[in-house]
Amino acid sequence: MPVFTVVFGLAALSSMGMPPLNGFIGELTILGGAFRMSHVWAFWVVVGIALGAAYLIWLFQRTMLGEVSERNRSLKDLSWREIAVFAPLVAWAFWIGLGPQPYFRILDRSTAQIVERVHPGYYAERRLPNPLDESGPRAGLR
Repeated sequence: MPVFTVVFGLAALSSMGMPPLNGFIGELTILGGAFRMSHVWAFWVVVGIALGAAYLIWLFQRTMLGEVSERNRSLKDLSWREIAVFAPLVAWAFWIGLGPQPYFRILDRSTAQIVERVHPGYYAERRLPNPLDESGPRAGLR
């Protein structure tokens, strides 16, 4: 099942946070936020990333490589219909990994609302542009 193995491998690499896939952007963003708040939390985030990657490598090795059992010999590789379903998802994973800014812009306002509820004045204290500010450069885009 070589095509399925490639798709499964790309999904595993994405989950591990390998560049240039979408998981890398998520892990990088989370790690950056954790590091700003607490070096201890950032350390544990890195430990979690490493353990998750080790597990995914182990999982891939156990499920995709090695001897095939007798009952799994009759399994067929992905059909063209299944490839047609997975191809856009794989392309999307690369697209998000290589150009995440459109997705960050979509999330800016709702994330800023949460940040301001948890830490009022966060943007003003750090002299950062507040996505909730109606007079900002993107005010007309709402």
